[in-house]
Amino acid sequence: MTRVIAGLFKGRQLLTLPGTHTRPTTDRAREAWASSIATLREDGFVNARVLDAFAGSGALGIEAISRGASHATFADNDQRAIQVIIQNLRSLEIADNPQVRVIKANMLSKSFVGRLMRLGPYDCVFLDPPYAYTREDIGTVLSTLIKNNLLANGCIVSYERHVEKPGPGENGADPSARRWLAGLKMVSCKQYGNSAIEYYLFDQELAD
Repeated sequence: MTRVIAGLFKGRQLLTLPGTHTRPTTDRAREAWASSIATLREDGFVNARVLDAFAGSGALGIEAISRGASHATFADNDQRAIQVIIQNLRSLEIADNPQVRVIKANMLSKSFVGRLMRLGPYDCVFLDPPYAYTREDIGTVLSTLIKNNLLANGCIVSYERHVEKPGPGENGADPSARRWLAGLKMVSCKQYGNSAIEYYLFDQELAD
């Protein structure tokens, strides 16, 4: 179990997916993550359209809704995760909200694009993939989102990854990440234990 940190659903308990396949963000890291988003985006989560990719239990997207997001799309390729997300949304009585969507999708297959194009573009994208996903895999996902105009100009992308120890950059940031993909500019990287969260700002002019 985990809990919603702040906002409308503050303190409400959420189910998490059992086993080692997923890597849920700790409450401490999620609180720091939410504070970072609030700092990086002028209105924080308020009225934001968010995509919680590799959603797991849906905790990140639910935290965004609790803090004022107007629309949330939860995507995961694991049917068990989809069921947990739906249970969490039902417990909060928002499962039937037309602005909240849950889709089963393999983010590397590009089959998700058609469904997301009807729901985006997004102001915030949250990427918290299983350990097996590499930076190259996540780069493929982001390239697909960018090419299909699914990132709004000024979109904040957060990417949580595993680290063994701090690297040469800020709090373990890989210097090469600052030149990761055209259109994305790293604006922050914070480390919490053996997890690091990188934050990127999407600039449409740099992507063209």
